[in-house]
Amino acid sequence: MDSRYISIVALALGAVSLILAFALFYSPLAPLIIGIVGIVLGHVANKIEKNPIATTGFILSIVAVVLSAIFLFVTILFVSCASEAALAEISTNGTIADLFKGLK
Repeated sequence: MDSRYISIVALALGAVSLILAFALFYSPLAPLIIGIVGIVLGHVANKIEKNPIATTGFILSIVAVVLSAIFLFVTILFVSCASEAALAEISTNGTIADLFKGLK
């Protein structure tokens, strides 16, 4: 396969994963997977032939993977803090049903 096509696919995957990293910051798994595929393809295209398009796709994919990993960490942190606060509220007020009675 020609390295030009692999370079273009790596660039497209890098751009898509970077856009998705910002658009789906609450669900960063899709841009993380797409970014990893872009990193692999960019690396393969650069091994075949040095190409600025492949290098750009490689760098965009790395940036997207790093941002997605940060967003994934923050999402896990927020969910764990929210669940801890809910458990603390339940332990002081009683059952879950008692917790929802106050919402009416």
